[in-house]
Order: sequence, then structure tokens, then C-alpha cells
Amino acid sequence: SKLMWARVALKGRAIDGETHEARRELQTLHYIPAAPRLTFPRSQSDKHCESSNCSATMGKKYNKGRGGSGKRGGPKHTAKATVKKGSKARLARFGKIAKQGQSGINSAYMTRGTILRRLQLTLKDFRRLCILKGVYPRDPPKTPTAGKDKVYYHASDIQQLAHEPLLKEFRDFKAAMVKVRKSVGRKDIDRARSRYEEAPQYDVHHLVKERYPTFDAALADLDDALCTIALFATLPAAGRVSPEHTSESKKVLKWWQQYVAHSHSLQKGFISVKGVYFQASIQKHTVTWLVPHSYTQDVPKKVDFRVMLTFLEFYTAYVKFVLYKLYKESGLAFPPATADTTSQFFELVGSDHEGPLSGLSLSLRREASYSWLDFAACSAGARIVDEAECTHIVADRVLKDIDSNKEHVQPQWVIDSLNAGRAKPCAPYQPGGSAPPHLSPFVEADDEEDSDSEDEADAPPSPKPEKEAKDMAKMLMSKKAKRLYGRMQHGRERKQAAVARLRKRRELLAARSRQ
Repeated sequence: SKLMWARVALKGRAIDGETHEARRELQTLHYIPAAPRLTFPRSQSDKHCESSNCSATMGKKYNKGRGGSGKRGGPKHTAKATVKKGSKARLARFGKIAKQGQSGINSAYMTRGTILRRLQLTLKDFRRLCILKGVYPRDPPKTPTAGKDKVYYHASDIQQLAHEPLLKEFRDFKAAMVKVRKSVGRKDIDRARSRYEEAPQYDVHHLVKERYPTFDAALADLDDALCTIALFATLPAAGRVSPEHTSESKKVLKWWQQYVAHSHSLQKGFISVKGVYFQASIQKHTVTWLVPHSYTQDVPKKVDFRVMLTFLEFYTAYVKFVLYKLYKESGLAFPPATADTTSQFFELVGSDHEGPLSGLSLSLRREASYSWLDFAACSAGARIVDEAECTHIVADRVLKDIDSNKEHVQPQWVIDSLNAGRAKPCAPYQPGGSAPPHLSPFVEADDEEDSDSEDEADAPPSPKPEKEAKDMAKMLMSKKAKRLYGRMQHGRERKQAAVARLRKRRELLAARSRQ
């Protein structure tokens, strides 16, 4: 017992700070060996306790199971208690817990549904805002398995949309339309009309400057804008396409043609089934656009004209910006003087008439009085005059009374002369006859020779009209219809594969039976 108390005192000194001296004195002490343990024979009561479920035996077993010695005093070796770390300690050691979707490659992409909830926009307004801002969907590098049918956008694009001033304009306009509908519900038509006229309007001028910071960038992206404007210039005013849309498109397209003819920038032209293709060179930038034929068009019902009109809204403002710059550099007033055709514009402004048809005067018959033909003839240097003063008459049908002092040609002659850079002979282009082949100037001659010299057997077969119609119908399907169509095709392919396997087995069995 004395040795035990000496050890306790030495340990207390070590804890208080006298570490080295306590260790030396503790090492000099010797431990007394423990006395041997005596064993006694077990009595009948002990055996009974082992066999029965007495309380003493159960307590020993319980303590032994917990790692103790079997006594109720507790175990000799207890488990070490764990210290619970605070939030700052866990953050310093393990770092911040990353939430799902906040890190990785796909974290920079968002689905359209998530964007609509965050921006609090309808799908119609979101589409319109994306078209005006030039934001388009993007496919993430690793598309999630459960999100293959969803549309994704980049987070940086959505951040720009969230700070767009047009969002406030959209919400104000929606609030004004609510008041208009209330007035209509109360049958107060005059009040509804005045509220509609007083509704807030917006412009996209700041978006044009934002998307095209330089004039060269604006010139390089004119193709789609001009094609869309030329398309709406020929559409009838029906449904969502109002007369204002058609007249505004015609006016902008007319201004563009007048500038191209005045600057002698037109290089090529080609008459196709879809319309007339033109190509001009504007300040070392090649601009190509398509002018549809002027006939009554059947507007398809499956086309979403809300999306098309949003594109038209931006393209009209964008082309006006470009035309203002081009007219000012050429010394012309913008908007120009009112003129229905390019020839009338030349009479008001004046032109030197340089080109492959310079020195010639043309007269367009009633069936050939196309706006694109007037534009092409003036761009080639010809003058459009009355039939009594002209040198060439352009007609598209057989003429009964032919003036021998004047040349009679078809409209194709003007385009072919423009492409050739000189006036073509008039004899092959007599009205009512078969004109020479109208070759496309957009394909080089070397390319045509190379394509003709290729082996026809190696050339892929031309797609059938039925296959083209099926592909077009598939493109116009909704997502639900596409999924259903894909499942149907998958079932058909499986049946065809099974039939092919059976056919092969029959052929093998037939070959073995012959042997």
C-alpha cells in the first residue's frame, strides 16, 4: 500500500509540472509481484447458478459482454471518448460540403424549367428574350441519364438575361394587358382601346449595339436577316402576320436593293424554283440573300409565327442600323426618297449607270415587271424606260407584234449578262423559245467538271422524294410524337431482325439436308 501511495504522489507531481524528477523517482521504485490466485472447488450452488438464469450470473455475463471483468464495478479497459468538433473545426479540416449540381462539368448548365422558375418568366417571354439577346441552347459535355429529353442553357448566358432591362418592359406590358382585358370584360371597348394604345413599348437598339460592337461584324451577319425580311415581304397579311409587318419588310428590302444598285455592288444572280438568289460585295464582305417569287403563298399552320415575328423584329432594326451607316458613307439621305422601284430611285437620285448593260435601255412588259428584275437591270447599268424609247424589250410570253428595230429577250438574259460581265447575244433568248441552260454562278466550273468525271457507281444514290417527305415530317413532330415514333420503329426493327435470323437458320438447315 505504501508503494501504491508513492506512485500516486509521483504521478501528481508529474501532472503539476515536475515531470523529469517524478519520472526518475518512479523508475527507481520496484513493483511487488502479485500473490498467486487460489482456486477452490465449486459448490453445487455455483453449478446451479451457471445452469440457471439467476441475477448474479446474468450480471456477470452482461459485464463480460461489455468488455468488463464480470464484476459490477465496471470494466477495467473503457473505450476512449470521442470529442465532438465544432462547425468551424470541421470546415477547417474537411472543407465545405458541396451540394449536388454545384460542382463539376455540368454545373455550368441549367435546364429550361429551372431558368423559368428563377427568372419568373413564361415560356413565350423567355423564347422572345433569348431570340432578341442571341442566346441559344447548349448541350452539356456529359448529359445526365435522366435529363436527355431536356433543353440546357449555359449559366453565363442566363446571368446576362437576368440583368436585361427588357425584363421590366415585358412585365409592365403584361400588367397593362391585364387592365385591357378587364376593360374588355366590362364591355368598355373605348377604354380598352385607349389602354392598349398607352401600353409601354420597347426597342431593341441597345441589343443591336451589344451583339454587333463593330460595323464589320454587322456586315458579316446580314444573310439571314435579309432572307427573313424578303420572305415576310411576300407573305399575305393573315393571322399573326399583320399588314404593318408586310409593308415594313417591303420598305426595308427596297432600301437595301436601292443601295446595292447605286453602289454597283451586285456580283451574281440565279433564278431557282424557290426564288432569285443574289450576291453582293459590301466593303469586302460577301452578302447572299434570296428573294421569293411574288405569288400568293399558302401559309403553313404548323409554323410558329410568334417566333418568326420576333426574329423579324430584331432583323428589321438591325438592317436599318446597317443601312443608315451605308447611306451616310455614300452621301445619300436616309431614309431615302420615296420610290416604288429601283429605276424610280435612280431618276430621283441619279446614277452613272456602269455595268455590263451600260448604254442599253430596257422596257419590262406587264408579265415581266418583277421588282427583282428591275433591281438586277439597274445594277447591271441598264435604264428602265417606256417601250417607245427602249432598245430591248423584256417579255416572258410569245409576242404577236414584234418590232424589228428592237431586241426581244427573256428575263433570263438579264441575269446571264450580269453573271457573264457582258451583254449576252439576244438570239438564243427569244420570247416563247427555249433559252440556254441557266447555270448557277455560285458553283465554280472546276467543281462541276470534277463532279461529272466521278464514277457514277461510287456516287451515293439521290434521296427519294418519299424519304425526304418522311424526314421533313419527322422534323415537324413534337417531342412526344418523336418518342412514340422511335418506339414504333424500334419494335419494327426487332421484328425484322428476328425474321432475318429465322431466314438464315432455314437456309442453314436446307444446306445441311442437301449434304
